[in-house]
Amino acid sequence: RLSGDWSSDVCSSDLGDDPRSERDFYAHGANLFGIAGTYKERFAWVIHNEKEIAACAEDPFNVRLWQLAKDPWPFLAWALEAAQYWRDPECAFNRIPISIDASCNGCQLWSLLLQDKQTAQATNTYPNETPADVYQSVADDVISRLPSDDDYGSEWARSGLIDRGLIKGAVLIIPYAATHSGMADALLEALYESYRTKPRNTYQHPQWVSDRRACMWLAKIIRESTAEIIPAVLRGMEWMQEVAGICADNDLPAQWVSPTGLLVVNDYRTTDSKTIETFLGERYVVSTLTSEGRKLSRRRCRATVTANYTHSMDAALAAATVVGGAKRGIEYFHIVHDCFGTHAANLGKLRDTLLSCGSELFVNPQPLEDMRERLSGVDDIPLPPIVGDFDPQAVTLSAYFAS
Repeated sequence: RLSGDWSSDVCSSDLGDDPRSERDFYAHGANLFGIAGTYKERFAWVIHNEKEIAACAEDPFNVRLWQLAKDPWPFLAWALEAAQYWRDPECAFNRIPISIDASCNGCQLWSLLLQDKQTAQATNTYPNETPADVYQSVADDVISRLPSDDDYGSEWARSGLIDRGLIKGAVLIIPYAATHSGMADALLEALYESYRTKPRNTYQHPQWVSDRRACMWLAKIIRESTAEIIPAVLRGMEWMQEVAGICADNDLPAQWVSPTGLLVVNDYRTTDSKTIETFLGERYVVSTLTSEGRKLSRRRCRATVTANYTHSMDAALAAATVVGGAKRGIEYFHIVHDCFGTHAANLGKLRDTLLSCGSELFVNPQPLEDMRERLSGVDDIPLPPIVGDFDPQAVTLSAYFAS
């Protein structure tokens, strides 16, 4: 009995015929605590810690397991429901949303767009038997690439600071047209977080002049690594930027229609400025007012097109999932970007809907080919770099696309 209205106090209906409901409920709790792995491993972690989870739900002030969780308060909320379920399954009630998170959603979308098996396998778009972790893969690869004859390389290697947590932010933003500087900013933020939270005996403080310069140096290595591990992402970004540049040279903004029918026009103009000279009391003030110009800005169009395209694709996937889920009888949704949630009893249906939409939205018509066709009036638009060795229909069999 893990389904029902989030606002109701009446006992819910039973789990129904979906054997995944209890598994999903347990996996959600493990996710909140910070436990990764297969569904079987996360389920086993909950069972192994059942007594302590129930104890912290009963007396959270004295049994503080929940405070060790990655997300302490949401984990405690889940523990309260789990404890009630263990005490009385017949009257347990699921009020909180049970969620699944896509793993590096922007990269997953580009594996579908370019039909690239390598990127699909690295991001769980492919039906892997065990969950892949692209952030850990990149971290391991970056460590293997560190040159011992370079000061920054040797210091990064000696420090022991390169791990999944440090790398994640920089990799996460690549499908959204991350610049070299933007990746360095993400690394710098994660580096300061490591300084703040890591036990001092787990790393060696690096002996370099500038943290910022060290992050700029590492960002280059990360980009080289991602080009090898998730090639569809950078190839797609390069194509999008080339198309946007060609369109701007013809004084036309790049545009496309998302799989759910939304017209997107990537129209960014140059900036005009005007100097205004005034007096503020007895003080002479010179101000500059800016306004949008009439001419397309080639630089801005190129810089923004990949982020806007990727966001339009993940927005289309989210919208289609809600519409499809409603058709399957799901009434309650909890969606934040690439996180999809509902009651435990309906999460299986929501996952099936998400995967079904993921397979359908990127096939007929193929979005990149459709975009090129819509720009047929512009000369020299190159063919999209579709690899074609992965069938998007296979995503329907993926257990870990979102888990």
